[in-house]
Amino acid sequence: MKPLTRASLIALDDYGRTRQHQQQRMMAMKKHRRVFVGPIMTLLFENFDTLWYQTQEMLWVEKGGEKQIEDELTAYAPLVPQGRELVATLMIEIIDPEQRRLMLRQLTHVERHVHIIMEHPSAPIILSGHPEEDVERTRSDGKTSAVHFLRFPFEPKHISLFQNLETKWSIGVDHPHYAYQEPLSLSVREHLALDFDR
Repeated sequence: MKPLTRASLIALDDYGRTRQHQQQRMMAMKKHRRVFVGPIMTLLFENFDTLWYQTQEMLWVEKGGEKQIEDELTAYAPLVPQGRELVATLMIEIIDPEQRRLMLRQLTHVERHVHIIMEHPSAPIILSGHPEEDVERTRSDGKTSAVHFLRFPFEPKHISLFQNLETKWSIGVDHPHYAYQEPLSLSVREHLALDFDR
């Protein structure tokens, strides 16, 4: 997976001319990288293209100049998968503000309760998500953020199993106030398999 750097970005004028095309391209890509887990959680598995697009969009919308470029690259470049992991943005999506406030307070440290699970005859293989530690996303009063960034490290044997489309994998959340498990579709598996080194 190539790195996201200053040289990866294009000028705002050039991006503006291709923005509609980029939006359509990204909608098609994200359809195969998005997993809904229960009624309010979505995981979007990131790669170079999704993070490049997010960076370009932030620069286009905010137009913060050179300082913003540095800030966006600092935020998003480290999230590009490095060949032995999957990286996901976890979003808690609740429209009603009061319900969102109450639920986020219940979901204290939910970022520590998200796993990729493989069915296995003897016992399931569970790969737990590791939250990014750039900032603490659960406050001292227990309220968590609506957005988290998670890394799922894979050993070589897990990569081989994941790339074997005969195996069955799912995303599970085992928080005391939110427990759901959602199978990974064949389409998602095929696309996420490309995030690993060959």
